Amino acid sequence: MYGIRDKALALGRAVYSTRQLANLVGKPLAVARVYAGRLVKKGLAQRVRKGMLSFSGDEFVMATQLVEPAYVSLDSALLFHGIIQQVPKNVECVTAKDSLSFPRLGIAYHQVAPALFFGYQKHPKGNSYVFVAEPEKAVIDGLYLHVYSEKNLRE
Repeated sequence: MYGIRDKALALGRAVYSTRQLANLVGKPLAVARVYAGRLVKKGLAQRVRKGMLSFSGDEFVMATQLVEPAYVSLDSALLFHGIIQQVPKNVECVTAKDSLSFPRLGIAYHQVAPALFFGYQKHPKGNSYVFVAEPEKAVIDGLYLHVYSEKNLRE
């Protein structure tokens, strides 16, 4: 089991679907499901949603790899860049897919038009990576999604 985790983390990715895990270890999907269950039981990974597991407990890492494409934005990105000090309730992300949230994980996704899916960078985090909006883009996303008001911007 440690070999599977180490092989997965060596690729720099922390969140895998069971299909991706099957491809990684070169086994059928049914076998990969058994491996995933064993990894979770041994505490080497956590199940983040049906058919998905994470080798990282970092919410930012899980947020950008659980739903793809997605990047951390809004107050979460401003916190990441050290612009604000207040920690938001959820890791707020932007995606070109439908909006959804995972309250148990503390992650929320907001849909934007595909033409607005830009202005983010890949940053190393732990043994993996995160995609985070540039500060200016986080503000633009907030205005587009009606999360920030004119009063917020003045502050």
